[in-house]
Amino acid sequence: MSASTPAFLVDHLRHPRRIGLFGRRGVGKTTLLTMLYREATQGRSPDLRLAAGDAATAEYLRDKIAQLEGGERLPATLAQTSLRFNLYRNDQRIELLILDYQGEHVELGQTAPIQAFFHSCDVVLLCLESPPGENASATAELEIEQLIEQYLSQSPEGEAHRPMALLRMKADRVPESTDGRFAPQTTHSLTMHTRQHTSSPTTFAVSSYRVEGEKTVLQPQGLAPVLDWLAETLHRLDAARLAQLFRISASVPVKRRALQAFARAYPSDPLVAELTPEVRIDWAWWRRLGVGTAASLLLVICLMLYDRWGAAQMLAEDERLRDDPRAARLAWQQYQRWHPTRSLFGSADPARARATAYAAALAELEIRLDQDDVHQVREDLAHVMQQY
Repeated sequence: MSASTPAFLVDHLRHPRRIGLFGRRGVGKTTLLTMLYREATQGRSPDLRLAAGDAATAEYLRDKIAQLEGGERLPATLAQTSLRFNLYRNDQRIELLILDYQGEHVELGQTAPIQAFFHSCDVVLLCLESPPGENASATAELEIEQLIEQYLSQSPEGEAHRPMALLRMKADRVPESTDGRFAPQTTHSLTMHTRQHTSSPTTFAVSSYRVEGEKTVLQPQGLAPVLDWLAETLHRLDAARLAQLFRISASVPVKRRALQAFARAYPSDPLVAELTPEVRIDWAWWRRLGVGTAASLLLVICLMLYDRWGAAQMLAEDERLRDDPRAARLAWQQYQRWHPTRSLFGSADPARARATAYAAALAELEIRLDQDDVHQVREDLAHVMQQY
């Protein structure tokens, strides 16, 4: 499905936004996701809250939090994990589906599943360990470069690129900066250069632990800016998709469904009030209704004229066949067959048709008097008189 079609745009506005968490196995993706949930649910991020979107997600993260708070390290993820969240920021409520990519597949040469994963996401968070070793640094940067360059080469012309952020994991191992981010020229220079092709490139330094003397304690750092950036980025992305849908689609029901989904997520966005008048009245539906009504009325008029013409023709034929009741009955039967709607418009004459049929039945009995048994004819006469 092309990213510029109304069906794609409506689908992505009405369903949870897909967030890809991409990085090597052991870089700390699962730990990061668990700590994001732990910090946001405990009210430690002003104006931000992250709630589990279903029972399976809540149970999965509850177990992970218990392991971390008990001093355990989380094992590497062996399969892709999909977790549902609701991200709240002020009055916004954004449904998320966060995909924790299977890290063991992140190797040079294994590009097909990575590209499929990347194209399925609305936003991608690229996770690189910091400070990297020399070999690990080169390999990790080549992986990210390969991912982005192949994505760019396979993207249809004119399609907007996925927003992405680079997360410098385990940032407690390097000296802190003033704003929680690091300068591009210090590390990951190749990745920073590649990411200039993508939309809204941003880099965050994050950590779940802090070293205090000889102990490592659970002390998250730099997590709130990631959630804030994610909420802001999704807001801009959804607003752009909604505006594009209103430009390319003429279907009011489609636009109304998209606007309702957008308003549920961002109730105070000015676009809601601005675009509501465009979906209040479906002029195309009213035009179709008017055309259908006019066509139905024309059909009724044509049927009425046709039946009245047939009734006039039948009355003239009945007058002509007055002396031949059997022929007159046949004519009435043909008239009834060709004019099934005659009774709807008052053009039928059932009494006259009944009288003609009675006269034809008597004429047939009169002919049979000379051929059949008299008693049988009398029985048939009694039946005819009872019928008519």
